[in-house]
Amino acid sequence: MVNNMFIQIEETPNPNTLKFLPGFAILNEGETADFSNADEIKNSKLAANLFQIGHVVRVFFGHDFISVTKLGGINWDTLKVEILTTIMDHFTSGGKALDKEGVNDNNIPDEEFFDKNDIEVVNRIKELMESYIKPAVAQDGGDIKFRGYKDGIVYVELQGACSGCPSAAITLKQGVQNMLSYHIPEVAEQTASRISSLYGFLPAQTPIFEYTEVFTKTLGDSSDIITKEMYTFNDKGGKSITLRPEFTAAVVRLLIEKKLQTPIKLFSIGPAFRYERPQKGRQRQFHQINFEVFGIEDPKADIELISLAQHLLTEFGINKNVKLEINSLGDSETITQYREALILYFTKYQNDLSEDSKNRLIKNPLRILDSKDEKDRLIISDAPKISDHYTKESSYFFDQVLNGLQALGIPYTVNSKLVRGLDYYCHTVFEFVTEDLGAQGAVFAGGRYDNLVSLVGGKHTPAIGFAGGIERIMELINYSPKEERPIYLIPIGREADEHALTLANELRRNGLYVIHEYSGTPKTRMKKANQANAKVALIFGDEELSSKTLKIKNMDTGEEKIIARDNTIENIN
Repeated sequence: MVNNMFIQIEETPNPNTLKFLPGFAILNEGETADFSNADEIKNSKLAANLFQIGHVVRVFFGHDFISVTKLGGINWDTLKVEILTTIMDHFTSGGKALDKEGVNDNNIPDEEFFDKNDIEVVNRIKELMESYIKPAVAQDGGDIKFRGYKDGIVYVELQGACSGCPSAAITLKQGVQNMLSYHIPEVAEQTASRISSLYGFLPAQTPIFEYTEVFTKTLGDSSDIITKEMYTFNDKGGKSITLRPEFTAAVVRLLIEKKLQTPIKLFSIGPAFRYERPQKGRQRQFHQINFEVFGIEDPKADIELISLAQHLLTEFGINKNVKLEINSLGDSETITQYREALILYFTKYQNDLSEDSKNRLIKNPLRILDSKDEKDRLIISDAPKISDHYTKESSYFFDQVLNGLQALGIPYTVNSKLVRGLDYYCHTVFEFVTEDLGAQGAVFAGGRYDNLVSLVGGKHTPAIGFAGGIERIMELINYSPKEERPIYLIPIGREADEHALTLANELRRNGLYVIHEYSGTPKTRMKKANQANAKVALIFGDEELSSKTLKIKNMDTGEEKIIARDNTIENIN
C-alpha cells in the first residue's frame, strides 16, 4: 500500500495524451499494457476505472508511468483532476496496475512475421529497438513493438501516447527508420532493392573481378578511374584482371554476353574498389547500389530514373539536404563541336593549367571542367557553355527532360559545368549533391550513354543509369542516439568498495548504465563523475552500509538526499 503520493504530469507530443508518473514502478522492467477500449480489459481495475471517466479513449501502462488519451476537442482542465484522483485512490488503497501480478492479458504479442533466413537481421533490429528506440518512445508516454520484417521494411506498432499521435509519422520516418538504416546496413540495401522492383528493375549480379579490358574499353583512357584508381593484377595465366571500380561496364558486358533482350532494367548491389585517398564519404572499398536502363531512347526514361533516385532519397529520409544538379552533353555532333571550342579556349591558358588538366586537354578537354584545382576553376569560370553548341535535337531532348521533372515536382538546378567523370556519357548527366559530406558531395550520380554498348562490341543500345554509395547514404542518415547518462558510484572505504561491485551489478541488471571506478579518492571520483556527465552519483561509506542507506546526488542541481538502499532504482528513475 502506498501512503503518500506525488503524481507528476508530463505533456507528450500527442496533444490528446498526458503522461502520469506516480513515482514508483507499476510494471516489471520492459513490460507494458495497452488498453484501446474498455471491453478488452481483463486484468486491471485501474484501467477499467480510468475508462469510467468521460472522454477517456485509451490507457497505457509503462514501467513507471500511465498514459491517458482523451477525445480530441475536450479540455484537459477538469479531466486531469479526475484522472489524478482515480490513480491516487487506486494505489493508496493498495491496488496494483494489474490485478494479478505477472498476468498481463494485454501484453500478449501478435505473431511476428519474417523470413527465417533474416533471423540475424531481425535479432539485430530487436536489440536496437530495445536498447535505443523503446526508451526514447517511453519518454513520450508510449511504446513501440516489433511486428515483422520483409523486403527491407520493418513493421512496428506504436502504442500509448504514440498511437494516433500527429507526429508519429515523423517519429517513424526521421527517428526509427534512420536509426535502423544507419545501424543495420541490410535495411538500407533491401530498401533500395524493394524500391527498384516498384519501377520494374530486375536483379543483376556481376563478379567482383573482371578482365581489365572490360573497364579500359568503356571508361575511357582519360578518366581518373583508369589513370589512377583501379586495382589491377595479373592472374596465374598472365591475364590482367581488375577489382571492379564501378558497375556500369560490368553490367554492359553481362548484357552483351547473355544476349539479354531489351528494353530491360537492371539493379545491382555490392562492393566496389578504387585506390584513392580515404576521406569522409569515400573509402577504397565501398558499396554501391546501381541502376541501368537499356533499350529506351525516349527522354521519359531519364525522367523516370531521376524520379527513382529522388524516391530513394525520400525513403531514406535525407531528401531535404540533397539537391539535384543536371546538365546535357547533347548528341555526338554537339560534343564534337563543344570539344573543339574547349580546346581553342583552354589552349590560350595551357601554361596556367594543372598537370592533370594539361593531359586532359589532349585526351578529353571536357574532363577539365571536373577539375578541383583552384587555378583551373578560375579559368573554367569563363569557359564556353555547352548549351551554346546544342543541335536542335539535343536542345529538344533536354527540354523534354526538364519539363518532365517540373511536371513531377522535382526541383533541379542546371549546372552547365557538370560533365561527370567518365568518357561514355551523352545527353543527360545528373548528380544529387549535398554540402554535408565535404568535398565528396555526390550522393547519386549518373547519366545517359547511348553509344557505350556498341563501343564494346554490342549492337547500338540507348541506355541510362546511375549509382550511389551506401556509405555516403549512411553518413547522411548519421543517426546519433541520445547519449545515456551514467550512474556514478562513489564508495568511501574498503567495505564500501567491496559493496560497490554488488550494487553496480544490481543496477546494470536493471538496465542502468553504471560507472564504477576501482580506485581514487572521493574528490577525484566526484570530479570524474562530472566529466562523465553523470545523471546522479551514489555516495556511501561505513555509516550508509550500517543503516542500509545511500546518499544520492543530482549532478545537475547539486541536490543531495538520503535514500533507502532498497529503493535505489525507484529514486534513480
